[in-house]
Amino acid sequence: MRRSVYATLGVDHRITLPRALREYLRLQPGDSLRFVIDDEGVSLERVPHMDQDCFSTFTEWASADDDEAYANL
Repeated sequence: MRRSVYATLGVDHRITLPRALREYLRLQPGDSLRFVIDDEGVSLERVPHMDQDCFSTFTEWASADDDEAYANL
């Protein structure tokens, strides 16, 4: 499924995430987000809380090569 939602960058370089995006990602105040930049563009992901993914803080496994190698697990 592919669909678009839009937001406007404010003068302070902040955006408000559209409701459709917040609901789709099940975002709550305090949640962390990750922006992934590649040749296709930029994607946005909700970062699991520590109690959901204890490996999320292992920065030695956080390269683009690692993301690609483990993307389909």
